[in-house]
Amino acid sequence: MGRRDSCDIVLLDSSISRRHAQLEPAGGRYWLTDLGSTNGTYLNGLLVEKVELTSGDVISLGSTVLIFKEF
Repeated sequence: MGRRDSCDIVLLDSSISRRHAQLEPAGGRYWLTDLGSTNGTYLNGLLVEKVELTSGDVISLGSTVLIFKEF
C-alpha cells in the first residue's frame, strides 16, 4: 500500500509514503508490515512494525484510516 502507482493498493494521501506498508497472508493469518514509512503505520492507535491482523482492526496510514475485515 502506498502512493506509488505500482502498489496493489494506491492511496492518494500526501502523508503516506510511496511504499508505506504491506498486507500479506501467511499460514492462514494476515500480517501488516511497515515498509520504513516516514509517518509510521498504526494498528488500533499503536505504532507497529509488523503485526498479525484480526478482523475489525483499525489501520492508520497518514490521514487514511482502513478497517481490516476477514470474510
